[in-house]
Amino acid sequence: MKTNLSTILLLFISCTLFAQETRTNKVLIIGIDGCRPDALLAAHTPHIDRLCENGTYSWDALNDRITVSGPGWSSMLTGVWPNKHGVTDNLFTGRNYEEYPPLFQRIEAYNPDLETICISQWPFIGLIMAREAVDTMYAIGDETHLVTEAAIDALKNRNPDLLFLHFDDVDHAGHADGFSAEIPEYIAAIEEVDEAIGAVMATLKARPTYDNENWLILSSTDHGGIGTGHGGETFEERNIFFIASGDYIPNQEIKRDSVQAGETWVYDYSRTPRVVDIALSALEHLCIPVESNWLLDGKSVGVTCQSVVTGIEEVKADISIAYPNPIKAGGSCYIHLEEVAPTTRLQVALYDLKGQKILDDTPFLNASNITLPKEMVAGIYFMKIITPDQQVRQLKLFVTP
Repeated sequence: MKTNLSTILLLFISCTLFAQETRTNKVLIIGIDGCRPDALLAAHTPHIDRLCENGTYSWDALNDRITVSGPGWSSMLTGVWPNKHGVTDNLFTGRNYEEYPPLFQRIEAYNPDLETICISQWPFIGLIMAREAVDTMYAIGDETHLVTEAAIDALKNRNPDLLFLHFDDVDHAGHADGFSAEIPEYIAAIEEVDEAIGAVMATLKARPTYDNENWLILSSTDHGGIGTGHGGETFEERNIFFIASGDYIPNQEIKRDSVQAGETWVYDYSRTPRVVDIALSALEHLCIPVESNWLLDGKSVGVTCQSVVTGIEEVKADISIAYPNPIKAGGSCYIHLEEVAPTTRLQVALYDLKGQKILDDTPFLNASNITLPKEMVAGIYFMKIITPDQQVRQLKLFVTP
């Protein structure tokens, strides 16, 4: 991953049409077993890079202190920690999925018409976690290309609302040669999975119904590793990555906080994502209400339940910046347009995803602050800007609570 993703901001688009139909929200979860974030950053991963460029991501996310696959994938898919879902080993003994069911069961209980598909190199995920509720489970061998081929088949020939993919060869390489960015075999396994993700994403975007779909791509891992193993409580084993990517996901990196204590630095991970946030983010995107008595431990990261209209015409225009973006509700931001003098007077309006204007056209000077209405709620908005020569530009503005 060679580009500095934290410096990438937002592109303006021209937009002239709001349609009344809404896109269908869908989720793709890509699990990469045993993938350390530092190795992912060191590898050449153009397809994962693009996911990050179009979403919220963190290299400072964490699992808990039981860093083996059974509890790791259980935490990711149930949204609760091992003290609730009961899995503490790879035999899934003591599992309490009746009280804390995996995501597949939550979706089935909410709406049986939603189609769920599970494709996993590690068969225990399908046979134990997904078997009772998943609509389709592909039986495949233990190779990356078999996951890819099954995923392509599912996207071409079925209509998943939730598609879960599990790649295991990165973990295999770690056990065989070492979990480290210094190990060529480990890096090669990550790059092979990235190529697989590229093939899957190309197929997803080639779907005949893609323009009427709103896909959330979630990606993470169950644990890291140290030496040729994992299962301990070291940072190298607990540190994971988190990606939530989509056209309506805020473009931001969530980093750990650093505090200097004397001559040393202390790192605070309290704001970074956790593995249990994957399930909550998926539920939020599918607009499945989370009941308080579910006692879930995760939270939705970068994702809000919104109906996105179809038929928006997007034409690439000059690069422009809205900063900060995301912005707090009731807060202020400023706009900068390249090739426009700072003294140019502009007109600005805010619209929600249905095309309803929520802020009247307001003349203001380029690069000056604009304050959002205090009654605005969290979500996705379009900011329409008209220059004196009547050029219309528009950006996606992400508003957080």
